[in-house]
Amino acid sequence: NTTDRAVLLYAMLDAAGLNPRFMLASDLPRADEFSIPVTTVLQRKFFDTILVAVTSDKKETIYLGDSGQYAALGTLAHATRPAINLKTGKLEIPQAGFPDAVETRITMNIAESGHVALSKIMGFSGTEFEKFHEQFTQFTPEERRRAHQDLLSQISQSAEDASEVTTSFTHPGQLQFAANLPAYATRNGNQLYFNLPEGLGNLLNLQASHRESPFYIQKPVHRAFQYEITLPKNWEPALIPESFRTELPAGAGVVEVRVLTENQKIIITQQAQINAAIIPPGDYDKLLELNNRLTEPSARAILLRKR
Repeated sequence: NTTDRAVLLYAMLDAAGLNPRFMLASDLPRADEFSIPVTTVLQRKFFDTILVAVTSDKKETIYLGDSGQYAALGTLAHATRPAINLKTGKLEIPQAGFPDAVETRITMNIAESGHVALSKIMGFSGTEFEKFHEQFTQFTPEERRRAHQDLLSQISQSAEDASEVTTSFTHPGQLQFAANLPAYATRNGNQLYFNLPEGLGNLLNLQASHRESPFYIQKPVHRAFQYEITLPKNWEPALIPESFRTELPAGAGVVEVRVLTENQKIIITQQAQINAAIIPPGDYDKLLELNNRLTEPSARAILLRKR
């Protein structure tokens, strides 16, 4: 169990002269406002997970004990949650060595006919890597084929596989495959129209147009999509998504979209760095505005015209 594992880790690190210490981690909310009543007067029942911490000569701390065999060293599921240092009795806020993040790169080669040759690379770090590593390591061949079909259908119902799925389990992990999308872009005379596949979309999963109570962002979100779109010769963009940058209220992070055109290519980067936070009802409209910008048709639509 986790207690035995923590004791074993402590004994090994202590024998190596690394001066480890025990930590009592919690599953308290990452947003300070929710944790204050409990952390002002420490209550044992909330601090129920034992971690082992080691601090290097460079003052960098690694926390061990809440990840499994498929995780990379430094993965921390209890990152940014209050914990008690059992040597000092004081609170610490453990930090992971890297974020729990998924980054996706999609390249698209557009033909005049509307056919698209696509490749997709996904990178995983932190607990996202642990989940990805465990899932794909344990897949049977049939489950792997089913996962491949699910990945294709996320792009388009008409997507056809052009390569096998390849995976790398060196942190950060990587998944890669290629697909053909027949008639993905619609041609009308000297115009070609298509939508970007996937993307940030309804990033915060908003369900209402109005709120009387605060909106709680439970955990950090680190997501990124980069699109590299190669246009057919003698074609140019007539309509593309707009670039923008939005800082969320209450220190909840930043969402940014950048769009560039160069050398017969369109480069679009969508990036979200979201923190756990409590958004007051009066600021909910700002979340709605961001949601609208990410989900409206113009956020995904690209129109090309022939010169």
